[in-house]
Amino acid sequence: MNITQAMWADAAHKTIKAVVDGTEMWVPDASGNLERRAIAEWEDEGNVISAYVAPPPPPITVMHKAYINAALSQMDQMDAVNQAVATMPVWKQQLWEFPSNINMNDADVITVCKALSIDRRKLFDLAETIRTARQVT
Repeated sequence: MNITQAMWADAAHKTIKAVVDGTEMWVPDASGNLERRAIAEWEDEGNVISAYVAPPPPPITVMHKAYINAALSQMDQMDAVNQAVATMPVWKQQLWEFPSNINMNDADVITVCKALSIDRRKLFDLAETIRTARQVT
C-alpha cells in the first residue's frame, strides 16, 4: 500500500484520515486494521502522522437583540434600521421590537440589511465581538 498522507482526524487519536493508494479514507487506530498496519510501516520509514486540526467553530447566526443593537449603533445604522422597521406592518414591527434573539437568516433581517447595504455577517461578527468583550470585562 502506498501511503502519501496521514493526519489524525480527531483529538482523541482514534481515527486517521489518510490517502492510501490515491484514495482518501478514514482508518481506525486499531492494530488489526490492514490500512492501519500499512500506516504503521509508513511511520517506521520516518513519516509522521500530522497533528489533528480542529475545525473552526460555526459562524453565529442567532444573537441576543441587545448585542445586535449595540453593533448597529457602532456601525452608525441604528436610526436607519429603526426607520426601515417603522415602515413595516405593525405585526412585523412587534416581531422586531420584542424578541430577545435575532436570527441572521430571518427574511426581514435579510430585507432590512439589504436595503441599507449592511453586511449581515459583519453585523453578527461585530455583535459577537461586543458580547465576548462584555463577558471578559
